[in-house]
Amino acid sequence: FYIRSRLIINPFLFNNNSSPVLTYPPIDNGCLYKLFIHNPGAYDPDGDSLSYELTLCLGAGGVPVQQFNNNLPYNYQPNISVNPMTGDLIWNTPQPGPNPPFNSYPQEHNFAMLIKEWRKAPDGQWYLIGYVMRDLQVDIDNCPNNPPAITNVQDTCVMAGNTLNFQVTATDPDNDLITLSATGGIFNSVNPPATFTAPGTPSVPPVTGTFNWNTNCNLVRNQPYLAVFKAADNDPQNPLVDLQSVLIYVHAPPVSIDSAVPECNSIRLYWGAAPCNPNSNFVTGYKIYRKSSCDSLVPSPCETDVPASWGYTLVGVNNGYYNTVFTDNNLVYGVNYSYRVVATYSDGAVSYASPPFCTRLLMDVPIMRNVDVVSTGNSDTIRVKWIRPLAGANNLDTLAHPGPYVYKVYRGAGLTTPNFSAPVATFTAPTYSALTIDSFIDTGLGTDASAFVYSVQLFAQNGSDTLCRASNASSVYLSLTPGDNQLTLSWQYNVPWTNYLFHIYKETPTGSGNWVLLDSTAQTIYVDNGLVNGATYCYKIKAYGQYSDLTLPRPLINWSQEKCGIPLDLIPPCAPMLAIVSDCDASFNSLSWNNPNLSCADDVVGYNIYYTPVQGVDPTLLITINGAINTTLLHDSLFSIAGCYWVTALDSFNNESVTSNMVCADNCPLYELPNVFTPNGDGINDYFVPFPYKYVKDVDIQIYNRWGEVVFTSTDPDINWDGTHMKSKQPCSDGVYYYVCIANEIRLTGIQPRTLTGFVQILRQKN
Repeated sequence: FYIRSRLIINPFLFNNNSSPVLTYPPIDNGCLYKLFIHNPGAYDPDGDSLSYELTLCLGAGGVPVQQFNNNLPYNYQPNISVNPMTGDLIWNTPQPGPNPPFNSYPQEHNFAMLIKEWRKAPDGQWYLIGYVMRDLQVDIDNCPNNPPAITNVQDTCVMAGNTLNFQVTATDPDNDLITLSATGGIFNSVNPPATFTAPGTPSVPPVTGTFNWNTNCNLVRNQPYLAVFKAADNDPQNPLVDLQSVLIYVHAPPVSIDSAVPECNSIRLYWGAAPCNPNSNFVTGYKIYRKSSCDSLVPSPCETDVPASWGYTLVGVNNGYYNTVFTDNNLVYGVNYSYRVVATYSDGAVSYASPPFCTRLLMDVPIMRNVDVVSTGNSDTIRVKWIRPLAGANNLDTLAHPGPYVYKVYRGAGLTTPNFSAPVATFTAPTYSALTIDSFIDTGLGTDASAFVYSVQLFAQNGSDTLCRASNASSVYLSLTPGDNQLTLSWQYNVPWTNYLFHIYKETPTGSGNWVLLDSTAQTIYVDNGLVNGATYCYKIKAYGQYSDLTLPRPLINWSQEKCGIPLDLIPPCAPMLAIVSDCDASFNSLSWNNPNLSCADDVVGYNIYYTPVQGVDPTLLITINGAINTTLLHDSLFSIAGCYWVTALDSFNNESVTSNMVCADNCPLYELPNVFTPNGDGINDYFVPFPYKYVKDVDIQIYNRWGEVVFTSTDPDINWDGTHMKSKQPCSDGVYYYVCIANEIRLTGIQPRTLTGFVQILRQKN
């Protein structure tokens, strides 16, 4: 056996650290073909989290002992695992070993288990602060005994301050007597500890024990507590056991929201501090959740925080135990709001959600109900309507805010913000009972170009007493996006109520003023298909909405502006596939490509051919070819056939496809010089010229006499040396001359020089 422990002391992160305590002995028994379970019964006195894993068995000096390493790859027992949270070592099931050496029983097996302890630092990170390595000896015998079985006990949760009580029952298939016990830090390292009451001596099955734990706030933590229940039979030859590990979470009780005070379009929440605030795991703050309806949902025992399925949104976080006030801004009148608050703890734990607190804004302001486009044209009209503030308790206090009253209507272009510096309408009433005006017709607008947003504000005491302002509400603004034989309708709005249905109307025929219901949807986008490209179609949207408050009028019906559009084919066709055949001798490139109308398009009417003579340089348009069936091009009479080509397809709306694959051709340069010429004036071979050549831009030739003097130079690829000295202009003497010629050949990648060297002989005399 070899054991090892590691303890990490870091005064910058942690003040103290104790090693894990193991409560079960490191020797156990099992039988062939019978499920084997062992648990070290570990707990940490400091409440640190433990994890478990198998590791190598070590011998003297910490050297691995191969014959005992049952978790090595060569092992003949691959069905062994450790639960990383509970520490249960499960062998399912022991099998006979190879023969030899395992030819007698019992067989001894060794395992090594690494038990790591983890602690969460103030920065929210988990740190490894130590470990214990335990060796375990397991003796496997060929025995008829069957292990006892503990009735499955599920992991569970309890709210701090409540009592957790449940029973554990064990049976034995051989009817052996059973001793039922329990271990774990939950029974001796916490305050108050849990208890487990079972018969103190081996008893006839079934045997039942009772778990009981009177929890309190000091037990609240994010990690679970572990209780390990053990049933051992009394077989005289091979006693066997069954283990059941149970994780128990202690969760913090909920806070309680005391009140919610509306303030214009805000609600201020007040709640009591968390009932549990242990020194070892203090409250760090609170999370505030909201949704736009009331509910009576109750969490299950293991459901902390606010479950996502409840439909709440996190709207705020308060830091600090006594920070128990939160203001929720920019709310909407006429909506019932439900709030819940949860406490957060230093180790990452969260409490149960508070009971819901349902409230709403006071109805002491105008409630917007309509921003309705009445007409679209040169002088567009929008009808704005609202509901006057309610008077009385919990609404508009007309004694504190007496008349005369003034309504001011504000407007802004767009969806978001009215211009509050310049009202577009003002209405007055001497008393609340005379405050009956509830609408305004706004004219001279351009609803086709923009939505318009409105708000209404009430003033008391002839305008000197400013009251709260209504929520902003915009018109429904319709946009059209053209496509191939279709128009996509989409609409936007910004309103305090919920629009739940939209009717789509279409003018039929266009220009008739006859609007026909086309379809209905709950979405804000719709595609009208089967249209004729180039024709005009007109639409408008009828929106149906409502507030969640059942006392307010419903449905709220508002029209968008009228919008006309023309379907156009804006989708480019697919690209053709291009091929090339080149001929250096005939100096042409032959291009061919497929007709997309035969595969992936239906309205291709022509092609653009792009070309560049040098690879890597942007191409330019070479030619446009009309007719989808014309799928070839002969690019001939070329000084150079080097170059790259692309083709694109054009459709009937002049949409151009992406470019095809690139195809390239290269030249086959040819430039050779003779070794003799006869400049004697007889008109035959009088000049030093190259043989017929191709694809050469120019040359740089130097011709030397036998003394190394340059007698002729030229950049003309035809050379045309007549045998005279370039300086004296006198005929050079017969003989052999040496030349160095650099031929600049035209290639696909650009001009490429090639050097030619050799001798040329001048012969003037005839033999």
